[in-house]
Amino acid sequence: ISKTARSGELIITPGSTSMYMPIVLEGLLSVVRQDGDANEILLYYLEGGETCAMSLACCIEGKRNDFKVTAEDNSVLW
Repeated sequence: ISKTARSGELIITPGSTSMYMPIVLEGLLSVVRQDGDANEILLYYLEGGETCAMSLACCIEGKRNDFKVTAEDNSVLW
């Protein structure tokens, strides 16, 4: 089942537990983490056909996310 995310929408929030790993069908997502001074650090972008390696790791290990994923453009996820 696909999900539509509007530009600016948070897909994964810091502190949440990943129950799935989004696969980008269309659009652009950013993966960002905060450093110790609360500065945001862009880790990478996700485009069509890609998935978030960090959410996969959290999903497998059952850990809470320490990053956020945001739709940079209107996007379609699976």
